[in-house]
Order: sequence, then structure tokens, then C-alpha cells
Amino acid sequence: TGVGKSTTIAKIAANASLLKKKTVGIITTDVFRVGSIEQMQQYAALIGIPMEAVSDGAGFRLAMSRFEKYDLVS
Repeated sequence: TGVGKSTTIAKIAANASLLKKKTVGIITTDVFRVGSIEQMQQYAALIGIPMEAVSDGAGFRLAMSRFEKYDLVS
């Protein structure tokens, strides 16, 4: 905990979206840590990209299908 994984994902997403003009979406599986979904929602909102929070394989597959035409899914 606390080593910057979420921040790094946000930086990668921001770089691809804002600088490289790619279509980017974020999927988080970190649904148990207090505040984790809200943190990633804030990053996504600041970048202006969609974010999905999933808690199981079925949810992940559904989120991936929503982002299937995106250039990058972080």
C-alpha cells in the first residue's frame, strides 16, 4: 500500500489521453480499499475519461467489452 500504483495508472492514462490524443478508459479492481474507487473516479474526471469499478471476472469482461474500441485500457 501507498507506493503509487493508482497514481501511476492515472499518469499513464493522462499521458495517452491528453498528450497522445488516444481514447482511454480505466478499469479498477481495487474495490475493497476505503476510498479507492473515489480516488480513481477523481483521476478519471480530471483527465476526462470514463472509469469502471469491477469486483469479479464477469464485471471485468463487461467493462472490457464497453472499452473494446478504445486505444488503451488502464
